[in-house]
Amino acid sequence: MNDSVPTSARLNQGGVTRGAKALSRRAILFSLAVSLVLSGCAGRSAPVLLDEAFTAARPGLAARFRGLQKGFPGQGGVYAEIGLVRGPEVLVEEARKAGYAAAGKGKGAIITSPLLAASLVAGEKALALDSAAAQGSGIQALGGLGLVVPEWQGGPQAQITPVNTEASKAFEAAGRAAGAFVAALRRSGQGNATGGILFRETPSRGPEALEAFSRGFVAMAGVAPTVETIGKADTMDESATPVGRLLAVDLRIVLVATGRDTRAFCKALERPGLALGLESSDPAAWPAACFVIAPDDDGIARAAIAAAGRMGKAPGSKPEAVAVPALLLARSGARSFEADGIDLGRLLAEEGAGRRGGGPDPAAGR
Repeated sequence: MNDSVPTSARLNQGGVTRGAKALSRRAILFSLAVSLVLSGCAGRSAPVLLDEAFTAARPGLAARFRGLQKGFPGQGGVYAEIGLVRGPEVLVEEARKAGYAAAGKGKGAIITSPLLAASLVAGEKALALDSAAAQGSGIQALGGLGLVVPEWQGGPQAQITPVNTEASKAFEAAGRAAGAFVAALRRSGQGNATGGILFRETPSRGPEALEAFSRGFVAMAGVAPTVETIGKADTMDESATPVGRLLAVDLRIVLVATGRDTRAFCKALERPGLALGLESSDPAAWPAACFVIAPDDDGIARAAIAAAGRMGKAPGSKPEAVAVPALLLARSGARSFEADGIDLGRLLAEEGAGRRGGGPDPAAGR
């Protein structure tokens, strides 16, 4: 949903380049062999193979996959993390040489990270293989196995079922809570109070999220939020002007949704009396934040395992892409921002916000 998976996202968008880092030959062959043996056991879920860049960027999601794969006695599946040391063509060629095609026949799908998936579907053009090497390469080397890929941003691929974060609903809910807070401030006599958003489009979250936040804000406040956008390639220095414009108004609540540099922007905006929220794959990225929009790691992991299971029951089938709504999480600091007898924590809870990923915060509004 943000740029939290920089290695995978860039490879997804630009294709797999010959010089890109990828997977250790031994790790690949061992993990694939173990996965194929164990995934054939009755009742076991599809194997999960994630590269180390993905697990480093999304440790919460990796942990949920590990837990779910091991959490059902007698029905757990394989979970493997694979190191990055060589080019992605190694995975394709060595998988084919190892007879993965023959072993994979009749199985439904594996769950894998975007980098691994991009390596497997790259094919002759992206890998610059000659025609002999390309024959049966990539996904064909897997004997018709499908790929279920969490947070895939590489565009439509016949072999891939994406399971992605959908952020718009959480952005709209955050906008409604922010708008309601501003409306309360204005009712209490602070007529110039306003809210805003600092926004940068990312591969996983487009302008529809900004539109959703603004729509929710207007619905509750009756006025538009202050919106400042940052270019995809803009540096912190180049972003000083939009940050300055936000601070030039009577800003009382702001959402930082910039992908990279989130902490730096939070630091630049932090002021006494300003309720700050952010979008991040790490809910603890800015401890002083009042609210966070974060991916639902548990929901993504469960949805991916379920999608792979459906493909296993009907080999050759390809489920539709799965969208998992992002979470709006209220932090305890939200309760310290109050206007017209109501606090921000309560407003967030009314919009469905949970606390630290759980249910609604029962203490909000007290």
